[in-house]
Parts: sequence; structure tokens; C-alpha cells
Amino acid sequence: MAPGRAGKHVSLGAGKFIIPSDPKGFQDPKYWDQFFASRNSAFEWYGNFLESAEVLCRYIKAKDDILVIGSGNSELSGEMYYTGLKKITNMDISQVVIDRMTKKYRDICPDMKFVRDDVTKMSTIKDESFSVVLDKATFDALVADDSQVSEEMAEKICSEVDRVLKHGGRYICVTLAQKHVLNQLVQNMANKGYAVRAHVINVDSPEQPHDVVFCFVFTKMKPGFPLILDMQLGQAEKLTRCDSVAQFLRRVKEHQHVQSVARCLKLGRYDVVEGEQVKVFDTKGTHLYTLYPFKPSVRKPRFGATCFIIPPGRSKSYLYGTHEGRREVSQNISAQLVMFADVVGASKGTFSFQSVKDDLTPHMRNFCPSKLFDSLVFLSDGDFPEVTEQSTEDEVIYEGTSLSTGPYRVLQRPAPGNSLYLERRLIFEDSPNVIQTEMRLQKPLPGSGSLLPIFDKEYLPSDYQRCIVAAVLNHRKLAAPVQEDTKMLLVGLGGGILTSYLHQVFPTSIVEAVEIDPAVVEIALKYFGLQISNRCAVHVADGLDFIKQAETGEEKYDIVIIDADTKDPKLPLRCPPVEFMSVIMLRTIKRLLNPDGMLIVNILSRQSSAATQIRNNITNVFGNTLYMSPLDDDLNTIAVALHENYYPADCGGECLENSLRSKSKEALSYWLENLRCFNQMMDERTGEVLLDGPMWWKRVDVNFSIPFLIGCTLQEYVDEHIAATSGRNGQETDSPDSTTTAA
Repeated sequence: MAPGRAGKHVSLGAGKFIIPSDPKGFQDPKYWDQFFASRNSAFEWYGNFLESAEVLCRYIKAKDDILVIGSGNSELSGEMYYTGLKKITNMDISQVVIDRMTKKYRDICPDMKFVRDDVTKMSTIKDESFSVVLDKATFDALVADDSQVSEEMAEKICSEVDRVLKHGGRYICVTLAQKHVLNQLVQNMANKGYAVRAHVINVDSPEQPHDVVFCFVFTKMKPGFPLILDMQLGQAEKLTRCDSVAQFLRRVKEHQHVQSVARCLKLGRYDVVEGEQVKVFDTKGTHLYTLYPFKPSVRKPRFGATCFIIPPGRSKSYLYGTHEGRREVSQNISAQLVMFADVVGASKGTFSFQSVKDDLTPHMRNFCPSKLFDSLVFLSDGDFPEVTEQSTEDEVIYEGTSLSTGPYRVLQRPAPGNSLYLERRLIFEDSPNVIQTEMRLQKPLPGSGSLLPIFDKEYLPSDYQRCIVAAVLNHRKLAAPVQEDTKMLLVGLGGGILTSYLHQVFPTSIVEAVEIDPAVVEIALKYFGLQISNRCAVHVADGLDFIKQAETGEEKYDIVIIDADTKDPKLPLRCPPVEFMSVIMLRTIKRLLNPDGMLIVNILSRQSSAATQIRNNITNVFGNTLYMSPLDDDLNTIAVALHENYYPADCGGECLENSLRSKSKEALSYWLENLRCFNQMMDERTGEVLLDGPMWWKRVDVNFSIPFLIGCTLQEYVDEHIAATSGRNGQETDSPDSTTTAA
């Protein structure tokens, strides 16, 4: 009997029956008498003998004494008899079906027996009298749910089977292995010391089109024999061993899920399984891939099916580690079906895009309808690394564990293209392809007597950090001919690269950093050259709490930099934590600033709505805001919010508006002249140019969000200025240098 919900009509192809409202109803002979009396033709639960013969005949031999429990009106026993398995006893609780089957097979199968008995108390069967007990759907029918009644029923069935089986005998159970059935069946037989083996039977059943039919073989072992659990869940698979009952159950459930998803996809029911997680194992049981199917909403798809291979190390990012992120990516892929593939088991070795593609192709054939598989394409995001997690050149300087971010490593390798330098990086295990901190070190010079590399604190490896410094150097106190004392607060230390840089290149500044993770502070001090002094301090505290407490004091800051992340790569907003960008907190930060103060925020978001909300909040609180997007392939945006009194008297709001409207380059040059001077100073000191002058600004998207210029870009005003000045007849135009500077 197949499982189902109590009181529900279930179609059997040739009729209907009603599952009893109480699971005890399955134990009532009257129920089964009525059921079989209403059916004249045989009904084969979970397929016929031909579909299961390959597995059954491996374990049932002609010499075996076979007991078929819950035989019903199935033709299974008769077909087995014809193959030479003649020592068969059929047992059922219904006298109606026993009488009918006895009459049917009396002449054609004279040696086959039929007896009426109850599988939970087989009074007509002697102890250890059979070498095989065969069960096709009986356990499923009687163990109808996870109730106490069903648990007791499972124990009774297993105990009776154990009683009538000889040592070395087998209990062969054909089942759908629903969760409550699987747990009760396997756990009971394993507890009784039986060896457990699982097979899959390929059944083409219109009644159960989405279910996987299993054949469990339980072998009665001698007392004290070690527990054996193995399985062969595919014709091409080898027999694999499981270490525990829990692992065995998990593997069976995962196989059920994979096949259920595959059948839905084959039938084109993509909406049923969209976003489901499907684990793919090799023949040895190693977890290789996790697949996620999606159906994009596209009118005219270019491809039938697409397998998108998630770049190694990015499976925990927002785009590839969340349902929402994967949906966003799938919408940009013009295909009827998108299957995301996360490389799991292969990620610890050397592999290539082609090897993963070759490995996934047969699995995609299992999931895709043939018409979609014929146009299958494989995609990935950017370059697919041949070696993941750690380059062969990487030297592990230190490994540790942070309470808030987990395991981490400090790695070092030669700087690409520069034999004089080394690169040192901080990597967290949960995001192995995301560099948390990177610093350049100069190798010891020959004859210097030093064996240790020198930290290059006047080098910034990231464009977003350069944008932050470009904003900092335009603060009024730092832009003056003689720099004034400036107090900065940096929330989010990381490896301390930006903190060290600000401390190094702005000698009149006092830099305070706030970091919530003490392990990160230790890393910055020991492995990235951060030094504490009377001009550089580090506070181990929650940034939110620190700002709130500092705002109540008398001291103010000239510049506040928010460069903290959320510690959760799956959030669409990585930087900053959303709590920092609430209107209330932004007002607190504004009160913490001096009248000519500046707030700089590093925004990293995969979701445009989250970034837009932050922009709106900043603009609402500060009004005067500048946004810089460092590079086309960089997701960071640097927001520079200015206090009302930021601009000098000769370049105030009204003057700025008039200057821009009159196409004058005076106000535009204000932000660039300091950069020119700063670059000249840095070039003289270290040979390093922070930002390559006007050429850098050309590749940076800069937007003003001040009341009279919302939505207008700096480049638009430059273009208008060039067009206006070049169109004047007989008038001298701006020099190339002047035009470039304004750009």
C-alpha cells in the first residue's frame, strides 16, 4: 500500500480508494477486504517484476525459502515463480485477496502457497523458517506517518521479520523511503544488527511520477558483527560505504531530492524547484557540486539552458550565496533555464573551467529536457582560476581564528611584475577570494644588514582608498598652504593600511581608529606595520557605541571615515553596516564633526536600492555631498558629505552655484589643485603618485548631490565649458592644460 494523507482519495489508475483517517485503519482486515473486493485487476505498487528484477535477482536464489508479506493481488510472486523461484509463501491480512490469489495460481503455480496472517504477529510462521522476506510497499502502508502508533507498528514489523529470518537471510523492502518510513525502517534494522544496503529501482509509474523507488536489502548478521551500511544509487555507481546511520540516511534523502528536482525540470516545471539546493556526489560519495536551478523571466531567451559556474571562493557572496543574488544574476542571462553550479569537492585541488564543464555535462543532461540540453552553454564570472584559495607562490605567515569572523590567514608572495617588493594579504576563510587587507613590502636591500622587509606605508593598493585620500586632502585644514592640525576618526581598521597611510603622509593630523574585533587589531600591529603613537590611536569597541559616546563629549573631529563591513558576505550591502547609515546615526555623526567637517563613507552594495537609500539619507542630513565611483569594475562608491560651513568664504554655496552656471573652472579646479600639489609632494618624497592627476578623474564617475546640482555630473559641466569656450569667434580659448585640469 502506498503512503498518503488520511481521508484523502488516491487514484490507482483503475479506481480510487480512501486512506483511513486513523493509521490503525490499515491494520483492520475489513479495510483490506473492501479494498481488494473493489478491484478485479492486479495493481503493482512501485512497478512490476521486470523493473525490479535486476536488483531482486541479485539477492534471491532458487534455493531460498521466500516469504512475501502483504502480497495483495500483485503478480510479482507469479512472475518470480516463472523464473524458477518456486519456494514462495504469500501472506496477507485480507482473506478476500488470499482466496482470490489461491484460486488464480492453484493450477499454474502449484508449489506456491497463500496464507492469511498479520505481519505484526505472524502466528502461522515458525522462527527462522525463511531465508528471504520480500516486502513491496507493505511497510510504507502500515507505517503511515511519524505518530507513536506508526513507530510501534514499525517496531512490530521489524521484530517479526527478524524472528522468521534465518541467520544470513535477507529482508528485501521495496519502498518510496519517505522520511518517516526511512528513519523507522533503517534505524530499527540497524539496531538489530543487520547489514544495510540501498539500491534504486528505475520505475516508470504514472501514479508516482516524481518519486524514487528504493530497494533496501537488510542482511541478518551474527551477534556482535560490525555494522555495515553501503549503497549503490545509480547503475554506473560503485558500491560505497557509509560511516554511520546518519550519513546513510542523509545520502538517501539527498538522492531523493536530486531525482525529484530532475524529474520536475524534465517536465518543464521550473517554478516548482526554482532556487532549490541540489547536491551532486561522485561515485565514492564525495560532495562535488551544489546546483541551484532558476527560471529567468525573459521574453526572447537566447539559450535553452545555461550552467553558470560560480567562481571558486565567491559562493558566500551576496550575488552567488543568496537566493536574491542568484535571481538577479539569472535575470541577466537570457536563457529558459539557468543552473548555478557551486564547486565544492573539487575546490581544494587544481582544476580548470573546462574540467568542471566536462564534469558537469552529464549531470546537466540528467536535469535538462533534451530540447534545452541541445543548446546548453556554460558561463562563469570573469577569469576562472586554475588554482583556488591559495596561490602556489603564497607563503603562510600566520594562521588564526577570530571570534567574529572565523579562521583567517596572513599570506605573502612576490609582487607581480616587481622583484623589489612583496605583497602581504589578509584572507578570511569564509571568503577566500576576497582580500580583506593588502600591503606592499620592500625587500631588504643588499648590504643593508637587515633581514626583514620594510612596510611601504606610503602606498595604497586600492583605488577606493585613493578616493578616500583624495577627499581627505581637500579638507580646508589640509588644503591650506601650511597644513593645520586635523583630527580624523576612522571606523573599521582592517589591516590598518589606510590608518598607517593617513598617519604617515599627514604629519599634522591625529588619527584615531575604531575596530570591534581585537584579533584584527592584533593582526594590524603584528603583520601590517601599524604603530601606535601620540598621533595614532586604536580603540577596540563597537563603532556605533563609540560614536554615540564621543558625540556627548566636547571633542570634535574634522574628518570621520566609515570604512567598516558587515562581516556577512551574503548581505547585499557589504559596507557599511546599515545601522551606521540611519538618519539618526548620520545626525549623530554630523554633531560629532566640526563646523567645516567632512564625512567620508565607503559604500559597497550589490543591490542598487540599498545604495540609493544610503545616498538619500546622507544627502537629507548633510545636503552637500560628492560621490566617487573609483573604477568601472569596482563596486565601491565613496560618499563625501560636507558640513554647511565646509566651503571657504570665497567659494560658498551661492558663489559655487554662480561659478558653475557661468562655466567658470574656478570651483571645479578647487578639488583638483590640491590633488596636483599633493601628487607633486608625494612624487618628490617617494616617487609614488596617489592619483594620476586629471587622467584619474576622467575614469572616475563623480556626481554632486547639492540642492542646485542633484543628478548632474562634473563631466557634463566640463563638456559644456569646453563647447562654450571653443565656440567663441576671435576669442582666446582655455589652454589645453587648463581644459585638462578642469576635466
